[in-house]
Amino acid sequence: MKIFERLAKIAAVIGIILAVTILLTPLFLITGHPVCYGLVALRSRIYLLQNYPELDVGLDKITYDFKHGGYYADYSSPTSIDTHFWLLCDGWGNVTVDRADTIDRNTIARIDQNYRDAYDTAIEAADFSFEVHVNFCQITHQYGNEVSSINKDFGITDDDVRKLILDGDYDFREFAAKYGRITFYAHDPEVTVERAAEILLELKAYLDEQEIPFRAIEFDLKSQNGSEKYIELVDILYEEIYEDGLVERVTEYNDAIHAHYEKLDEARKQYRP
Repeated sequence: MKIFERLAKIAAVIGIILAVTILLTPLFLITGHPVCYGLVALRSRIYLLQNYPELDVGLDKITYDFKHGGYYADYSSPTSIDTHFWLLCDGWGNVTVDRADTIDRNTIARIDQNYRDAYDTAIEAADFSFEVHVNFCQITHQYGNEVSSINKDFGITDDDVRKLILDGDYDFREFAAKYGRITFYAHDPEVTVERAAEILLELKAYLDEQEIPFRAIEFDLKSQNGSEKYIELVDILYEEIYEDGLVERVTEYNDAIHAHYEKLDEARKQYRP
């Protein structure tokens, strides 16, 4: 009799677990399953010990990607600022994407972030004679010059990135002067090459004052009222931004990018059915 009572209790517990699981299944589809979190924590750690025994890292957090159904395990080192990465795992804890082999790129990413932070702080504090519409900066990589007929051939190479020392003390200004690209879109009532030249001189003078270098600017000038007229320059170099002859250089850059777009439009028309 006692055996039947025990079996009944076990069956009741199992039934409750199944019922709760069924009720919570819609929630688990959004948040991930608790058991899966445990498997990811365990098996991702085993994976790292087997494949990267030299790494001194700990698990920071696990996040569930409900859109694709995977679990991201974020790892970092308590002693190395540049040692951090993520592993993508399935619900059983199997590693499907390994980003531990990209640690050598984290140093340039840190330098890039220092550049962006300094630039953003400077722009937020600026009092320009024009409206800032879009602006950001980056350390450009050489593979990023897709518009090869317009963009200047500059950017840090993969070899240069691999030569950086992990956790090395680097000044972002050194890299920004060689590889820094600023994307800057301004709004102003006057949309002319003359006004564009004035804005470029004002922006350059201010960034020089703030000791924030750059290699080139992708620049756009439009009116606030939605006029179709605009001035666009792709990668006008730092050393080309000086007063003497600047209007002519701005005109040349603007004409070049517009001519480039016209060629692209013509090419598209030829392939349209």
